Amino acid sequence: MSVVHRIQATGLEHLPGKPPYILVANHTSHLDTPALLSVLPRPIRRRTYPLAAHDTFFTTHARALLATKLLNVLPLRRQHADRNAIATLRQRIVEDELVLIVFPEGTRGDGSAIKPFRAGIGMLVAGTDVPVVPCRLRGCEQALPKGKLLPKPTPLSLAIGKPDQFSDSTMDKEGWLSIAMALYAAVDEL
Repeated sequence: MSVVHRIQATGLEHLPGKPPYILVANHTSHLDTPALLSVLPRPIRRRTYPLAAHDTFFTTHARALLATKLLNVLPLRRQHADRNAIATLRQRIVEDELVLIVFPEGTRGDGSAIKPFRAGIGMLVAGTDVPVVPCRLRGCEQALPKGKLLPKPTPLSLAIGKPDQFSDSTMDKEGWLSIAMALYAAVDEL
């Protein structure tokens, strides 16, 4: 990433010193996850799990193998997420001291504007002390647009904001939506 895409990251000082924490970012390309992983310290990368769409990355055994072995991806069902699965993931983040990468838009955008964040991110962090770090990626949609298999050398930038916690948020739809809107605003501001 630093050689081919000359990624420039600002705000690295905002990353918590140790897990657990969650990185939330805008989503425009399949290059977004490698870009975020590239700026993390090597010991942290091994504890980092990007959440990815089950219906995209886990449709065949070969795709699932690539996603899990190359990027440490955890599958997530975008529609009708199982509350038990979310509860288990909330517990694992803390107990196993993980870093998660989450793209709360739920799908890749075109880079022109960030799509509204879905309530699932709120469901994941409401009532927890897990820091959530807003991140804004730029350039990934030009480097690897939808429908392309190979990236082209393009400068990328990553802005990392100050982490926030949502321990006082309510564990209901209103609380989840409030968190999603707050994180959307934080990423959009970057």
